[in-house]
Amino acid sequence: MKKLIPFISLILFCSFTYSQDKHRQYVSPDTVYLGENVHIKYDFQTGADFFDGETIELTTDYDSFNRRYRDFFVKKMSLSCLGSEYTLHMDIIPWKTGTLEIPPFDLNALVKKSGSDNSSPFYITLEPVQVHSIAAKLGVNQLEPPEGPKTVPGTTAFLVLAFIAAFIILSLIFFALLKLPVFKKFLIERHYAYRTRKNAGNARSQLKRLWKNSSRIQDDKKYALKVQEIMRSYCTGRFTDGFEALTPPQFYAYFTELAGGDITERQEEGVMSLMQIFSRCDYIRFATDETTMLFDPNERRDMVKNACAVIENFESDERREEE
Repeated sequence: MKKLIPFISLILFCSFTYSQDKHRQYVSPDTVYLGENVHIKYDFQTGADFFDGETIELTTDYDSFNRRYRDFFVKKMSLSCLGSEYTLHMDIIPWKTGTLEIPPFDLNALVKKSGSDNSSPFYITLEPVQVHSIAAKLGVNQLEPPEGPKTVPGTTAFLVLAFIAAFIILSLIFFALLKLPVFKKFLIERHYAYRTRKNAGNARSQLKRLWKNSSRIQDDKKYALKVQEIMRSYCTGRFTDGFEALTPPQFYAYFTELAGGDITERQEEGVMSLMQIFSRCDYIRFATDETTMLFDPNERRDMVKNACAVIENFESDERREEE
């Protein structure tokens, strides 16, 4: 019996020593300063079953922590397990320097408040954390005077370019305001030029589409009416609304008045071609002949070509005036 006593004592000592090595605590960063985020990792083993699953987020609303709000603040906590191995993660912000002691807390109570029900208390005792002062390390014992913001390295060139670009834009805006009447006139002229080009382009497209679909229009009267509608729409958009009510004999006087009484040779050529197109279309539209085929062979194609030539005549004459 006496021989068994030393053996039993050795076993108890080894068991006690093993139980003390069941937990490990890690603190990051190694050197903790006032006001910075500190991560505490606490590994331990136990046969207790705290919750179902692998990880649970723990509430930080705990009386022991709340009473120490002047010493530290608990940002978040979580508990994960792998078999009997548990890991407690805890992020805190210390508010005072020196030795920071986190009071022991009942892990089961936190788990229960976080949604799992386990009534057996299980207290965690964390090792103290040494908190340092960055001001003490740097030897600063008073507030520094205010200092202007420093630029991030590599951004100086970008800021210079941005300043130059802003200066150019503001200068252009200022110049435009000074020259507002001229600027307004320029915009009006550009808008008019764009509108007339678009009007001419639409008319050409409609005429070409009309010729492409010519075989589907058996009635020459309908074809002639379509040509007139396209050209009247073009002239109304190109000149004035008054063109809608004009008859072919009135075209020459109308365009002469638009030109200020002095019509050029090229303008006269375009006006005469336009009068011929409208006169021929009127003849076909109001003909009393019973037949619907009044155009000569290839006359439909030639009429579309002549209408496009009239448009080109008016537009090229406008471009020469702008130059």
